[in-house]
Amino acid sequence: MVDDDELSLEILALTLSAEGHRVLKASSGEAAMEILSQPALNAVPDVILTDFQMPGVSGPELCHLVRQLQAKDAGKQPLLIGMSATAPSAQELREFDGFVTKPLDARAFHDLLIKRLTIHSKAAPGPSASENEDFDDRPALDPIIVQKLRKLMPGNALDELYAAYLSDTRARLVQMENLAAAGDAAAVRRTAHMIKGSAGMTGATAIAWAAALLETGNLAVDEQRTLFDKLRCACDAIEGTLARDARNKEAHDHQTR
Repeated sequence: MVDDDELSLEILALTLSAEGHRVLKASSGEAAMEILSQPALNAVPDVILTDFQMPGVSGPELCHLVRQLQAKDAGKQPLLIGMSATAPSAQELREFDGFVTKPLDARAFHDLLIKRLTIHSKAAPGPSASENEDFDDRPALDPIIVQKLRKLMPGNALDELYAAYLSDTRARLVQMENLAAAGDAAAVRRTAHMIKGSAGMTGATAIAWAAALLETGNLAVDEQRTLFDKLRCACDAIEGTLARDARNKEAHDHQTR
């Protein structure tokens, strides 16, 4: 499993480990190639699941390098699956055996492994700025994803995960505001994509929606600023939701004593 976003990597590994898969993690395309090139590796992975947009060696570049490695040794034939919060083009998928979206649906991933299908996805259109009014109707956290994460890790670990997630998101938001002020639109879109990916994995639906709008890059300056403010409010809302859940749990535990 290859992903440069540490939080996404940990959640993905927990999710698939809970499904019975044995997971080997790499935080970059370079690290993945280093692992795969080791003669001491006991067994080549059955599947390589890689994020698309990574600095350095990207997902498609990693796929191409693995194919070259396969050509040298016919015995090494892992299934190559790409993953991203944004649907890639058919051209980007040409060397992959399949594609899954973030947040990862373990059932869909399992079905893909069984069928070994080659999926050529058309790029999904992003939300338009005119749909911004839907933002306020979205919950701070998707309760289904939160419930799944609670089953994968103890309560304290989940609290620590969300604390780290919010800290990372706030730091990226400040970075994105600075990039926007400097006029670096491409870097703003890249940062928004990273925010969207980790938001999808943690169930932060409002953050994911705002980041998707920012990723389109088709926004006026005032629209960008509005979305930056909404992202900050969404982080506050998640903190409030988690604090409320903690109080409710404490009250429930007190009543059952």
